Amino acid sequence: MQYGLFPQRRNVVGSLHDDEEASYLKEFRRRFPNDAVCVAEQTLGQAYLDGWGVAKDDTQAAQWYRKAAQQGLPRAARFIGLLTAFGQGVEKDCAVAKNWLADAKAGGDTEAANYLASGAGGCKW
Repeated sequence: MQYGLFPQRRNVVGSLHDDEEASYLKEFRRRFPNDAVCVAEQTLGQAYLDGWGVAKDDTQAAQWYRKAAQQGLPRAARFIGLLTAFGQGVEKDCAVAKNWLADAKAGGDTEAANYLASGAGGCKW
């Protein structure tokens, strides 16, 4: 998803460090006070999951996806659900994974509905 704030998203995300992440999110929140923070958190989750300009880190990815999902972003809920189902970056927990995927489905994420129907990470619902 591209929102036009940073056309070179990978370079911006790739240059962040812990204190810079906080500054980046603070500026994003100032410029886009409503849904932008959870979108930024989701983007950081994707960056860490895929290694976009930062070292690939599943634990960091899970933390950022969880933050975005807790604010109601369905795609982030799907990703934290899948990470939890597979035990990638977090402890594997099928019950928690199912809850995240159900939240994503309730938010309109059709891919989450498919994972709920078929199972994910060997989880049986």
